[in-house]
Amino acid sequence: MSTPSAITFVADVLCVATSGHALLPAPVAGARAMDDRASGVVNWDIDAVSDTDKGDPIVSTFSEDALEAARCELGGDCASSVSQALLSLRKRILSQGPLSQLQVATSSLFPLIIRLCVESAALCVQEASCRVLCSITAKNPGTVAMLMGSPAVSRFSQFVCRGQAHLTMQCPQHPEVPADAGSCGCGLIAVSCAAMWALCALCIKNRGFQEALLDDAVTARAVIAHLSCDSDEAKSAAVWLLCNTVMEAPSLAPRLMDLGVAAPLMQALSEGSLDVKGLAAWALRALVVTDQGRQTYFQGLNAVAVLGKVMRDSYNVASIQASAVWALGTLANEVKDVQDQVREEGILETVVALLASPSLQVQNQASLAVYYLAARNSDNQTYVGAHGGIERLVSLLPKATGSIKSVEKVMSSLLCLCLKHPVNQRHLGSVSGYITQIVRFLGCSSPRIQGLTAGLVRSLVAEQPMLQTLLAAHGAFAYLADLCTSKDAFAQEQGVAAMYNMLSLQALNKPFLASLGVEVLLFGILADSTKPTKLAYTCAVMVLHALCEGNEEFTCTVRNNAMVVQALLRFCHPSCGCPRLRGHADRLLYLVAPEVHAAPRVPCCLSTLSAIVPFTPGATDRQLDCLICQEPSQMPMVFLPCFHVYHVECITSWLGTGHDKCCMCSTPVLASLSSMIGRNRA
Repeated sequence: MSTPSAITFVADVLCVATSGHALLPAPVAGARAMDDRASGVVNWDIDAVSDTDKGDPIVSTFSEDALEAARCELGGDCASSVSQALLSLRKRILSQGPLSQLQVATSSLFPLIIRLCVESAALCVQEASCRVLCSITAKNPGTVAMLMGSPAVSRFSQFVCRGQAHLTMQCPQHPEVPADAGSCGCGLIAVSCAAMWALCALCIKNRGFQEALLDDAVTARAVIAHLSCDSDEAKSAAVWLLCNTVMEAPSLAPRLMDLGVAAPLMQALSEGSLDVKGLAAWALRALVVTDQGRQTYFQGLNAVAVLGKVMRDSYNVASIQASAVWALGTLANEVKDVQDQVREEGILETVVALLASPSLQVQNQASLAVYYLAARNSDNQTYVGAHGGIERLVSLLPKATGSIKSVEKVMSSLLCLCLKHPVNQRHLGSVSGYITQIVRFLGCSSPRIQGLTAGLVRSLVAEQPMLQTLLAAHGAFAYLADLCTSKDAFAQEQGVAAMYNMLSLQALNKPFLASLGVEVLLFGILADSTKPTKLAYTCAVMVLHALCEGNEEFTCTVRNNAMVVQALLRFCHPSCGCPRLRGHADRLLYLVAPEVHAAPRVPCCLSTLSAIVPFTPGATDRQLDCLICQEPSQMPMVFLPCFHVYHVECITSWLGTGHDKCCMCSTPVLASLSSMIGRNRA
């Protein structure tokens, strides 16, 4: 009996191969509704299971005769025949899909397979039973739940620990690992590999089991020990198991590091086969993500050079190349020393060259790596721009249109390359046909892409008046105006910021923007006290200020909107946490309502309220109508701490009837507020 290769096993069982090489598992699909046997406790005594217990016929893909024939074959006395029957069953399960998994798991075959795994002394039967159980549980949470309570799980751990003790006995004369290799240890290691694949199937999307596996330090160290053996399948199984343990739960990575996984993983990454290196790159990426300490630690283990070599050696294997470049980008994310090392060793040039790869998968990961490598690193920004990275990224946009994730990666990289880098900004602005693509993506259905594109527009047009004119002529203002009402805060703030930058150097754009009725959208941003960010508020104020300058009609429109004036008063208060917003709001308030700007203001923090100073508005201050009586009379008025304005007489009457909150927004008013108003009236 020959053992399937590691990559074939991952591809067949976990269904995650691309171009013949294993990648991360796809999301686990929801299980179909099952009967009580699948959701309850399974009886592991095969003699207690009825012969008619063949599973639900609705989900059956095996005939009744086939199930009975398989049961007879598995009950034989010949170990070789039983192992062959198990592998034949595994092959049928893989070919028939998840419905057959459920059928076998709810039939009398399942306890029989578990008994063979737990009780058989034949290595070939142990290995085959582990592989069948893996195929039954792979990507199927229903069958995983059924296997979790069985004695087979602890048996898997025993097989792995037993295999560790025989790693030094690996025989070079048995690369295919025969069924029972005797004292050389090949058979034991083959069983250990099959057990690790079975543990992999249990780990996917199973946080509880992932933690339990790491809590068992003996088993975890035995898995790690397989990374240093001579068997490529053992290395593949071990690294895939470790990867599945941490890739969905980065918080478990420190526990793996404490178990000493770093050095063996680097050995597998540098000395294993290409298949092993691809899996090891995934595991490395899962260990270092979002942790600069581990990123620096692996840099000290020469991970940058090793990943660069894997990228070059796997030029004709797209999946392995993609995993290596993704791991490299994650390793360099926000760590300038790693970013600089990638550039100085010539690896960044390789990453830029991969943007032209014929594989979309490699293009996507190279785009993401460019973003990680150039973020906050002006030297790498310059290097990528000078080596054709901008043109290659732009050329990817038409190809990536069908994938939101692909477009996001390309746009993020372009934005990163142009951020605070005038040379790259001018370079990108000169690329043929790019203006049309920008406008097209401003109107796409993804808020994230809209925000990234608006951010790119904001960066590009800041110092290029000609580009401002070109974008306006292509209809960019209409799309940016739509972003003002976006429910996505990032898209909204970037849209308003880009709108302001398009007015900064091109006065001809102001009347065009005003004609679109954008003031209504900007008023909505200022009146919303929950969703917009400080950048959105600031840029909305700046756009209104730019449109008000020299335009009395527009200024009157702003002046006559009470909600806008109240918002400006709120922004002007010293308690505003953004000095830039406070400064721009103060200038706009002085421009549109100088009388209000000069009036004394009440602190907006209730706990610091000490007095309310009434004032008498001017005859033209229509924006200060009392919110109770709706009359703009010249009676004394006050601002409550929430900046809603009332006649002193009206608010005193309101508070005198037992109310203690603003009648517009229900903001609580201090108990002493009534007496303060009374003193001010006197």
